[in-house]
Amino acid sequence: MVLMAPLLAGLIAASTTPADEKPPPACVGVEFVPFETGSARLTPLAREILGHFGVFLQTSLARSKFSSRLEVTGHTDSVGRREFNLRLSRRRAEVVRNYLAAKGFPRNRIVIEAAGEDKPIVDTPDETAERQNRYVYLFEHLSPEELVHRETIWARLGGPNVVC
Repeated sequence: MVLMAPLLAGLIAASTTPADEKPPPACVGVEFVPFETGSARLTPLAREILGHFGVFLQTSLARSKFSSRLEVTGHTDSVGRREFNLRLSRRRAEVVRNYLAAKGFPRNRIVIEAAGEDKPIVDTPDETAERQNRYVYLFEHLSPEELVHRETIWARLGGPNVVC
């Protein structure tokens, strides 16, 4: 993982608002978790990614007085029927949520979504088994204050990529 310091500085500078206005939420895209075709079972690589992310969350949350929300969105490739893929993407998101909750991230702060095959990374014809489209995306929503707080933790741990 790479810390995007220039982007982070720009985000913080752009997020300053007058005292009477509530600052807009900042958001941080954290990780892509890969899956095998037709499966919601965590692969060894997925477990490694989630393990690293879990350590980061534990350290970050332990030092934080803020509360963040983690959005977990499941995705699939275009193999199979649309309804099947929507259910599969939900199961993938649930598996990741359950894993992170078991590692100590508060379950009530994890929101799951299912995108099915509708948001591919790589555009493909129908019935194409594209591994880059079989993933769960973890997206953490943070306030600008939390983003500033986490910068020091990210620098030490090699924290997440800032994407917005």
